[in-house]
Amino acid sequence: MDVYLAAPIAGDRTAIGNARAMAEAIRDLGHTVLTEHVVAPDVLEQEAGLTPREIFDRDMAWLRTSEMLIAEVSRPSLGVGMEIGFALEWGKTVHCFCQKGTRLSALVAGNAHPNLKLWEYDTEWELRDGIERVLMRT
Repeated sequence: MDVYLAAPIAGDRTAIGNARAMAEAIRDLGHTVLTEHVVAPDVLEQEAGLTPREIFDRDMAWLRTSEMLIAEVSRPSLGVGMEIGFALEWGKTVHCFCQKGTRLSALVAGNAHPNLKLWEYDTEWELRDGIERVLMRT
């Protein structure tokens, strides 16, 4: 399965280690992470040669071809929010993972869209277990 992994790039990346664990769990289960660059420590340098329009077009193409969006939403991100919105509009299944105790946006926490599922985790084990449950169901 081709998975679109969403996590903050330009904003608060303090939870990026969790997103890296998510990418690793997705790969360990035999699936493809279309957006590997998101968890790279040098992602801003990697994208420095691209225009904002090129990044948007590339990412939307990946999102359109993906079979599911999995997002790390413990830290606010305008881009991740947009990706979630587009994915839901296009009929994609969206799984949002958030650290317990995080003040999550009400637009994510209160979203009752049938294709959106919110997962809370405390430990990396719980995070990996959630990813496994998501991908084993499909």
